[in-house]
Parts: sequence; C-alpha cells; structure tokens
Amino acid sequence: MMQHLISGSYERFIFAHKVQHAPLGIDQGVSLDKAFAFPAHKAAVKCVATSAPYIASGGADDTVHIYNAKASKDLGFLMNPGEGAVTAVAFYTPLSSPKGPSHLLSGSADGCVAVWAVESDWDCVKTLKGHKKEVTGLSVHPSGLLALSTARDDMLRMWNMAKGRSQYKTKIAPGTEAVSFGPDGAMYALLSGTKAYVHDVAAEGASVAGIELQSRALSMAFIAQQVVAIGCENGSLLLLDARSGVVEHASKRAHTARIRGVAAVPSPHASEAASTYVGSASSDGAIKLWDLRSASGGSLSAEPVCEAATSARLTCLAAIDLSNVPGEKGSKARAGSSKPAATSAMQRISASGTENSHSMKAQQFEQSSKRKFIANDGRDDDQSAAAPIKGKIQQAAGASAEQRRLDKQKHQSLPGKSIGKFKLNAEQEYAKQESLKQARLKSLKREEKKAAAEAQKSGITVQKEAEMVVEFPELVRPPKAVKKTKRRKGK
Repeated sequence: MMQHLISGSYERFIFAHKVQHAPLGIDQGVSLDKAFAFPAHKAAVKCVATSAPYIASGGADDTVHIYNAKASKDLGFLMNPGEGAVTAVAFYTPLSSPKGPSHLLSGSADGCVAVWAVESDWDCVKTLKGHKKEVTGLSVHPSGLLALSTARDDMLRMWNMAKGRSQYKTKIAPGTEAVSFGPDGAMYALLSGTKAYVHDVAAEGASVAGIELQSRALSMAFIAQQVVAIGCENGSLLLLDARSGVVEHASKRAHTARIRGVAAVPSPHASEAASTYVGSASSDGAIKLWDLRSASGGSLSAEPVCEAATSARLTCLAAIDLSNVPGEKGSKARAGSSKPAATSAMQRISASGTENSHSMKAQQFEQSSKRKFIANDGRDDDQSAAAPIKGKIQQAAGASAEQRRLDKQKHQSLPGKSIGKFKLNAEQEYAKQESLKQARLKSLKREEKKAAAEAQKSGITVQKEAEMVVEFPELVRPPKAVKKTKRRKGK
C-alpha cells in the first residue's frame, strides 16, 4: 500500500509522510517516513485536500496549489477568482471513474466557492456566490449532485451542482469550523465550537445526534460509515458514534497542543474493509498514527503506533492512497497531462451560469448509474486538455470576452447622467486591474529569488520564473467620460 499523510503549515510548506506498513500478521514495524516537501505558498497554508494522484492546498496568498503525489511533482497554482485567502478545498471523484477526480471546489475569504474542472486543464467553470463571509468548510456528496458549505456568516448552504446555484440555506450555530459528508452520503457532520452535530440527509437534514465536548472541536473526519474522529483544542482525540451521539473511544492526551487535522488512513490489507488507522496533526508539528484495533474500554491506546516531527506549526491534514493510481504507463506524463478532456456525458453550464439546451432532467439523475457533475470547460469534447499547467496563473472571474463586449455596448447606450457615472467607475476599475497585474508580476519575481534561496538549502528544485507562463484576463479599457456643461440663460 502506498499511503501518505499530507500536512500543511504556517511556514507555507506542504509535507508528505509515507505510511510504511508491516506485512500481514506482524504488529510491529509501522512507521512514518518523509516522502517529500514543497515550499507551497507565499503565506500560511490554510487547507489541504487529496484525491489520488492529486493534492490541492489553499493558502493565505490567494492561490490554490496542485501537486501530483505519485510523481512528487509541483504542477503549478491557480489564482483564486474570489478575494482573499483560500480557506477550504474539496475534491469530487466519481465512484465509477477510474481516472481520479473530475472537479475541485475551493472556498475563499470573501465567501465565494469556485469550481475547477480537473479534466479540462483546471479551468474555473463556475463561481458560486451566496456566503457573505469567509468559507470555513466544503464537502461534496458522493453522487456529485450536491455540495455543502459553511461560512463565518453562520449559514449552511446546499449547492445544486447540476445547475450551479444555491438550492437551500439555513442558519447554523456561530463558529462552525467544518462540514463533512459520510462515506455513503447518508449523513453529514458539523463542528461548531464545543459541539458536534450529525444530520440525516434522507430526513431533509434532521439532526440525528449531537454532543457537547469538553473543548472546542477544530477538525474531523469520517473513518467509517457511522464513526467520526474529532480533534480538539485541548489535544484530545475522540471517536464519535454518528447514530447514537456517544463517544465510543477517546484519548485525552493524544497531543500536547491543538489538533488541527485528522484523517482516516485506509486499511493496509484488502481483508479489512474499514480504516484501521487514524492520523492526527497538531500545531506543535507532531503527526501521529493511531491503531483503532487497540481501542478498548472506551479509550484509544495510550501511545500512537508511530509519529513524526516536522518542526513546523501544522494547520491541516489529509490522507491519500496511491496504490491504484491510473495512467502513467512507461515514462512519466507531463504535468497536467494525465487527465483527458471532459466527456460529452457531463452536463455543461455556460460561464454566465445559464444552462444549455442539453441539460439533464431530474428523472435522468435517478435512472443513470453514472455520477454527473457540473462542467463547462468551454471546449469541444474532442479537444485535448493535455497542456501542462505548470506555473500558469488562471483567473476566471468575470464573463467571457464576448460577454464583456455586449455589456460594454449595453452600458454605452444608457441615457442621461448614468453614462458618465458608469464610465467613471469602469475607468477606475480598469486602472485597478492594471495596477494589480503589474504588482503580481513584480511579486512573482521577488518571490522567485526568495524561494530559490530557501530551496537551495533544503535541496528542493523550484521552477524558474522564465519558464512560467503568466496569463491574465483581457482588460477592456472603457471610453472616457464626457462631461456635460449647462448653458447659461440668455446665450
């Protein structure tokens, strides 16, 4: 088994530790060995998500970085179409697809949720707007039809991914930190302060269980259909029965610092269906692996089966299994080339958010065994999506060039004083975008030198700025405002 624990840190690094399992029947020999590390972001890493073979990390530098864990390669980064840090990321992988994930969702500090099409060169196909404050949690239903998001505005939103819009919203407890669907999608869990809630999807979100914890809950992960692992601020690790709301097992001193991430590690043996290990990461840099088979008498083993120290302030944790990664026959594939173009079976939604004439009906969702998801890569189905994304800056905010042209004509035809007001605002916006463009280019050059110096010390190769492809959206300069003067009487 090629299992890894992926962690992010305040020091902007991404760490990967390989879980080395002993042969079947041998209890000793499990270890965490360092596999690779990347200087991922220019600021703190806020979140991380995995779906073989990819790793996605969101940072306080407004970017999403993508890695190929199988090849230990940095594929590049995506510019957040929203404003502020990327605070939550989640992959969607079709259950019947052997090709890996089809889409990536990212939430930002301004409340926007961006949808990226993995199979079309990581294009941003939709920006979902509804939250008023920072997104704190994202989770996609296994069917791919729904997604949940939580935010600092104390709202839980359910997104219809077939139509690309908010379908339902409800008020939740303040301070909700995370949301997660169960493995089968029958229930979802929420962490809010010192409370944990489990809701039934079939019962329209009715609460199944709730529990008051002794310390604030910071992270969680489903490790089985009805078992949730929860990491707390006081360093305790809990295993919660999702149906009864009872803490089955607990380790009150799992860590000496806050547990910032927990992850279910798949069983190393095919004979065991459920995860038998739980990984945990704390803010003091410790990563520990716990054996669930040692849990007895309501408590976990006093000692982890293995642990690793990173000397960094960890912020998040995820697990990835690379045992059955598709593709990559013979020589290594180019970065971003292991994914084919989007197939015609996927529903396409235009960049403006309107559905096309081939949108599927609700009854087709129920009859079809294939998992459908939102898709609009702006390409023909037979067009290749094998171009590498290394170093590419993608900013998909706003409409297409044609849509911008139509909007420009529309506003130019507005009567009266509104014309001058619009032109003035548009001129200011153009100047702002031009200034941001120049600032980004200068920042890239400065950070390249800094990253190269740090990488030289740690032995990590950093892509040079000269090899990076920098792309910006087309900027349309608005016409100059025409100032009207009133004629004096008698002239």
